[in-house]
Amino acid sequence: MDLANRVIGIGSPHGDDQAAWRLVERLRNRGGLNASTVSLSDPSHLLDFLDHCDRLIIVDASAGGGSPGTITRLE
Repeated sequence: MDLANRVIGIGSPHGDDQAAWRLVERLRNRGGLNASTVSLSDPSHLLDFLDHCDRLIIVDASAGGGSPGTITRLE
């Protein structure tokens, strides 16, 4: 069974919430990425993409404790 790498952007087509979708679109258009890319508006649909997933990167713009552009890594 093949394992998959995935990059999933969570957001919407409105305002600042577009950030994750735009990043995923740029990755998709760039080519050469060893991962599938998905844009979701409902985070509960993440569960649909976990089967046979080896590595998952979730991109979501949110207000956090750091300055804009801060990357948070959860393991």
